[in-house]
Amino acid sequence: MQVPTITAIYLALLAFVYIALGLQVIRLRRREGIAFGDGGSADLRSAIRAHAHFAETVPVIMLMAALLEATGLPAATLYQWLSALFVARLIHPIGMYAKPQTWQFRIFRVGGMTITIGVMFLCAKQIIHRFWLDSFLAGLDVPSWPSFAQLPFRIVTHTPWWVFVAFAFVIWGGIQALQPRTRSVGQLLIMPSIFVAWGIASLVTRSSSSASLLASWIIAAAGFGVFAWLAGRFSTIGVDPARRLLSLPGSAIPLTRDLLVFAAKYGLAIAFALAQELRHDIEFWNILVSGASAGYFSGWAIRLVSIYRQALSQRAPISDFKTEMQKS
Repeated sequence: MQVPTITAIYLALLAFVYIALGLQVIRLRRREGIAFGDGGSADLRSAIRAHAHFAETVPVIMLMAALLEATGLPAATLYQWLSALFVARLIHPIGMYAKPQTWQFRIFRVGGMTITIGVMFLCAKQIIHRFWLDSFLAGLDVPSWPSFAQLPFRIVTHTPWWVFVAFAFVIWGGIQALQPRTRSVGQLLIMPSIFVAWGIASLVTRSSSSASLLASWIIAAAGFGVFAWLAGRFSTIGVDPARRLLSLPGSAIPLTRDLLVFAAKYGLAIAFALAQELRHDIEFWNILVSGASAGYFSGWAIRLVSIYRQALSQRAPISDFKTEMQKS
């Protein structure tokens, strides 16, 4: 077991950030003359929460990082995770003073929180693997299982962790879409962004050796992008320019659509790993599905944003704008 020197260095750097946050709280308390609580001061409340959020998250992460370093986690991985955490803790306090829904709020506060939670998740996942999961799986004695049980087990255990996160997000988003909902444009674009990124990632990793695969991806993306633009149920979308929100009716279509795309991508990935002799054909179908999904969700997102921008320019209320959309 080695001494966690890398973690110690980052812990010292983060301690300086924590000291600065504490001094900011003290400075504002003296300026406002408030000894306890925030006294209704927005600046003091933001400073207190920035200081508290640091104390609520960083110690847990650093403890896990020290354990991982002591048990042999590669230094490069540790540097990446802790550098990201350090940047996140620097930008998060800036966003704490920004107004909600501003770009400073989204980039600094939301970005800082997202990176912090992401590093915490990666550390926790690695801890579980090193201290429990690997030994647990080894103790199952999978080779002695019946062959029909071994294959599903190996598929699940060799699936990247982010696939399970994406699947949970698809289910969660689809269930929410069953009921009428009001969301911001950014919230509605999360799911399309995931599928577009997945489709582009498949293009980058699979089509570099073949111009025909690249052309197939582009054709599928263009075709389904046009289809999404023309066939989407955009007349049912209401826009509230004053609050910068969109309202959508409940529907089972998003859940069904997203599950079908996910199942197709996951199924093709499994087939590509198992059927060595069919990899060429599977790769072609994977590119088509990737292009189709990326194109469809891109077309849907672009049309949604165009509707939103049009409503903002007209400053029309929800009911009036929906009526105009149904006429067009």
